[in-house]
Amino acid sequence: MCAQLLAELGADVIKVEPRDGDSTRQNGPFFKGEQGPNTSLYWWAMNAGKRSITLQLRLEAGREILRKLIASADIIVETRAPGESAALGLDYASVSAANPAAILVSITNFGQTGPYANWAATDIVASAMGGHMHLNGDDEHGPVRTTAPQAFAQVNAQAATGAMVALYARAVNAGVGQHVDVSMQEAMA
Repeated sequence: MCAQLLAELGADVIKVEPRDGDSTRQNGPFFKGEQGPNTSLYWWAMNAGKRSITLQLRLEAGREILRKLIASADIIVETRAPGESAALGLDYASVSAANPAAILVSITNFGQTGPYANWAATDIVASAMGGHMHLNGDDEHGPVRTTAPQAFAQVNAQAATGAMVALYARAVNAGVGQHVDVSMQEAMA
């Protein structure tokens, strides 16, 4: 959703998918009820305005194409678990080496560092740990989850905002990019 928001603001977004396509292509509902990689209404909604490319990032040829994309990019958005990006060249040191002006936006459950950095989380976990469920609850019923997935939406909105702030900062900081680390739990807090 972060990249979709940037696309809606006019960015030319290229989504890098694995060879079999992004797993969200299998999320329903489906156009006319027909399941397939190009009929997921959820996928189309979250990827409107984006172009796609498939790369096998486990292969050097795929990583080389990725480095070429990074070399000309203003903003790179990655959503891998902390530590997983280095092997693919998507950590900040690699991105900065390929393009010192690039802004790397990392969206994770609990940030790149800290005691929960490698914990898995769902929307409800981030809502609970960020305090959002407590705000919606009461003494009689306890904490209550909001019906729509607020944590997923909030972290992506905050990531897009952080990317835009970093883009502005780059213009006033001699053209140097930076790493924007956005935690879903902190976005809810």
